[in-house]
Amino acid sequence: MDTPIRRTLRAISAAVLLGFAAVSTAAPALAQVPGVVFELCPPGVPARDAPTCIVDGDSFRLGGERIELEGIDAPQIDGARCLAELARAVRATEFLAALLNTRRWVMLRSRLDTEGRTVGKVHFGAITAGETLVNAGLARTAGSEIGWCGSPLAP
Repeated sequence: MDTPIRRTLRAISAAVLLGFAAVSTAAPALAQVPGVVFELCPPGVPARDAPTCIVDGDSFRLGGERIELEGIDAPQIDGARCLAELARAVRATEFLAALLNTRRWVMLRSRLDTEGRTVGKVHFGAITAGETLVNAGLARTAGSEIGWCGSPLAP
């Protein structure tokens, strides 16, 4: 029997399905590519010459596409303000390379940032690469007010 409740449920179901379809077509998933090995990006080498590599602890390139991990901040090798930040940045970069090279993953694109880089989350089943890096102490959730050298960030 077609009741108002059933019509409402069908309408909600259709809206949810359309919403998922819109997300998946606007931000398709990127699955792990068999045979691809991530190495560290050589410093100063343009993306066209190193299209698949680890940039730092929260970003990598795959086929020339620059991908930033959403929701985390990892220390940067370039511009490190102290030796502790530089050491953690190197460990985070190597850790991300190990994760992408040894685990099965799927990356879901969320958006492009202001510099045209893809922002998304790399999933290893129920946990993301970002969460794994945060749990290992090699990254933090985005928006922290404390710098990697232990002092507040400059405004």
